[in-house]
Amino acid sequence: MTPISPERSRGTRALLSVLLLLALPAPAGSRARYGGTLKIGAAARAVETDPLLADTPIEATLVSLLNRPLCRVERSGAVTPVLSTELSRPTPTTLRALLRPGLARASGPELSAAELAAHLTRIAASASPYRALLAPLKSATATELTLAFPFPDFERALCHPALAPPGVGPYRFVNQVFTANVFFPEGRPFTDALTVSSTDARTAARLLQQRKTHLALGLGTAADDSALLYATFLAFNPGKAGPGFRAAFESAIERTDLTRFFVLPPAAPMPQLLPPPLAVGMADPARLPKPAVLAAPRELTLAYDAALVDHRAVAERLQVKLHASGYRIALKPLSRSQLRERSAELDLVLQSVLVPPTPSLAIALALELGGRHDQLGPSLIALGAIADDKARAHAAQTLAEKLWSELPLIPLYAQALGIQSSKDVQNLKTDAQGLPLLDSVFLGQD
Repeated sequence: MTPISPERSRGTRALLSVLLLLALPAPAGSRARYGGTLKIGAAARAVETDPLLADTPIEATLVSLLNRPLCRVERSGAVTPVLSTELSRPTPTTLRALLRPGLARASGPELSAAELAAHLTRIAASASPYRALLAPLKSATATELTLAFPFPDFERALCHPALAPPGVGPYRFVNQVFTANVFFPEGRPFTDALTVSSTDARTAARLLQQRKTHLALGLGTAADDSALLYATFLAFNPGKAGPGFRAAFESAIERTDLTRFFVLPPAAPMPQLLPPPLAVGMADPARLPKPAVLAAPRELTLAYDAALVDHRAVAERLQVKLHASGYRIALKPLSRSQLRERSAELDLVLQSVLVPPTPSLAIALALELGGRHDQLGPSLIALGAIADDKARAHAAQTLAEKLWSELPLIPLYAQALGIQSSKDVQNLKTDAQGLPLLDSVFLGQD
């Protein structure tokens, strides 16, 4: 037998070591794993199930488990088709939106292109503020959406979670549990099931610490400031509030105090009509001179969303602070649907909406909330004529600065969804709206 040299022996041992390393199982977090139940604690009451009304970040996240829009805006700004196979522009005013075949729902027939067209047409004619996102829409058929004027951001509008057609999502709700939809166009979720416990922030944090949940929604800080897109405004009726109301408000209210003491975090003051991520580079509006106290008290009613804890806290704060300026404000809690339907007839109303991460669409929502639906067409026509995305965004900022003093709408603050997770939660990602994509999550091992 030929003896093995020391050099060859060392080489053989090195080769065996490499082979042994390759044979070892990969770490749990290195590749996706199917199976398990993702347990979520939501630090808020999720009371709305209609996508058009479920616009708090937590509600939008949970409703999106069962209802997904046509597409998704990624954090990079790219548009990814979800329910559609194609979003293309044969002409600047024609959008071809072809649905994927076999969009099965838990109950009822498959989602059809004709039903989608009817769904968008209903929203465009509704009282919802989100109808503003469809302002460029002229008509909808089973194969095409025709626009009244060129508007390059229309695809991004269709990605908004409020516009999702009902019943097609990555999960199905069966016996109080979200179960994986194996027919979902982007593939079945990694987890077999998902459960949600609605509670308060302290309990949600304790459940996460005790490893009884994997994710806590509504805790901690946002991933970054780009998620501060859930915006709250105070709309006022100029005829009832009077000409000096805006100046009295700006003199009496500190937005920083609202976000620090009365609003659920993560939150930031919103001095402009655009939320902070879309207002980069914009200067704060000039300080208005303090008006004289009203000679005769003015009686007003302030309506707010009865389901939102911070709405009530902010409403009570405004009631106290504006009293010294001569405004006697009575508070009126309403359901969200009542708030939306009756906003035009109310004296003062707190309105919170999920603003798209696109400046031109944010302007559309501001005009709608300010009761200027008639200005949507001219404003969006001017913005839509700008082909370059950056130039169009800058033009939207300029328009927002102009509208600040013209619209009977006062921006207050913007919020985001804070998320905390355990170590075994893998692949937790968010979209451009700041909402987590829970169907992409898989469970590893600590």
